[in-house]
Amino acid sequence: MKKLLKFTAAVLSLITAVAVIINCTVMITTAPYIRRADKTEYDYDCIIIPGSTVYANQPKPILKDRLDCGIELYKKGVSNTLLLTGDASDNYYDEVKVMKAYAIENGVPKECIICDENGFSTYASIYNAKSVFGIRSAIIVTQKYHISRSLFIAKKLRIDAYGVTCGSKGTHYEYVLYRHSREFLARVKDFVLAVLQPKPSEIPDFLK
Repeated sequence: MKKLLKFTAAVLSLITAVAVIINCTVMITTAPYIRRADKTEYDYDCIIIPGSTVYANQPKPILKDRLDCGIELYKKGVSNTLLLTGDASDNYYDEVKVMKAYAIENGVPKECIICDENGFSTYASIYNAKSVFGIRSAIIVTQKYHISRSLFIAKKLRIDAYGVTCGSKGTHYEYVLYRHSREFLARVKDFVLAVLQPKPSEIPDFLK
């Protein structure tokens, strides 16, 4: 019994160590590509805004911050195109529809908006940007906890991508501990996906 416990502990320690190394690799290698909104270069193919939760046809705070930052960059001329990508899985829940309506309400012409309704995950969103929409260069707008993973995927898919974080330092979102714990695991998952580069349709549902 003691040997089994020792073996189990050793395996768990090894798995944890690998996960920590992967997380550090993702964050360290992408750090040079994170920009401040006021220090961002111009003339990218698009500004990618990943989807997040909507409620009653309005973006919740995380998504609203992403949209506000992306729209600000658009108005500064960083790119003349927004790529809005998210979950539009059924008639009762459509992140992209809400995102598009919000962008138009805030001064972005509809002809300057591209919608990806199959962005069911961060990996799928970035993969579709390259393979479906032909994006070669992009600014990705998302929160600090999420930006490294998004950029790592983009770089592995050979998109010339830079990231801009949104939300002020004092911003507090719901379920912060859960989000950071989930992100720790998601970095490991998407590290593997970014290396193997399967089509999103080939990925099992439990890994999306």
